[in-house]
Amino acid sequence: MRQRRVQQGSSPPSSPILLKIIAANVVLYVLYLVGLRMGLPYLDRLLLVPREVLTEGAVWQLVTSVFLHDPVAPGHLLWNMVLLWIFGTQLEALRGTRSMLQVYAAGALGGALFTVAFGGLTHALAPADSVASGWWSAAHLGASGAINGIFACWAGTLWRQRVTFMFLGELEARTFFAIFLGIELLGALSLGGGVSVTSHLGGMAVGLAIGRDWLNLRRIRLKLERRRIEAELTRLAKERERRGFKVIQGGKDADDYES
Repeated sequence: MRQRRVQQGSSPPSSPILLKIIAANVVLYVLYLVGLRMGLPYLDRLLLVPREVLTEGAVWQLVTSVFLHDPVAPGHLLWNMVLLWIFGTQLEALRGTRSMLQVYAAGALGGALFTVAFGGLTHALAPADSVASGWWSAAHLGASGAINGIFACWAGTLWRQRVTFMFLGELEARTFFAIFLGIELLGALSLGGGVSVTSHLGGMAVGLAIGRDWLNLRRIRLKLERRRIEAELTRLAKERERRGFKVIQGGKDADDYES
């Protein structure tokens, strides 16, 4: 099969909706900083804390935490928005605006839910004084889950096609995905903190599933129906053979076979 080369970042189309998302993140970040400076109460209740979601029902944190970024590191917001523009414009060109927005929302929710689930799991299984137990009460914030979902969907959509991205040169999209996944897994195994790896991995899993079309229910139903029909035809063929009938496979005429 011929592989089409895709030049990543080569004059992507303008995206008004992405500009609005970026502007919303910047405005909310500024308001968050102002609120912290003013000492407004309850701002910490907007961050994602697995313990609060599972024991206090703070489900709004699954949404509010996505629109906040690290107040002591503006680079957190800047890097996320740069990646959103790079991969968001490409994904929008590939799949359309509506699909890109759906991936953004699904990646954000997937990352948040995986963070909460992982925090609950470590609380149940890890010793109370272990490093892993910190996931239970750690606060998470940022749009990284959504952006990793966008990236993974981009990679999943192109997959075997060759792309050129920054200093990494020309590789298949799935190779880029493997590189970024490996970086995330190394981050998960390291003892350093400050990065919500669970949000990244959860968003990437959802984005890849959408990009590879694994969540297409109609396609899944058709595939299951096809398997059912093939199994039934195989059963009927064996039944006819037992009764003495000759079964010709492939729809060819009987004259094509030796008697």
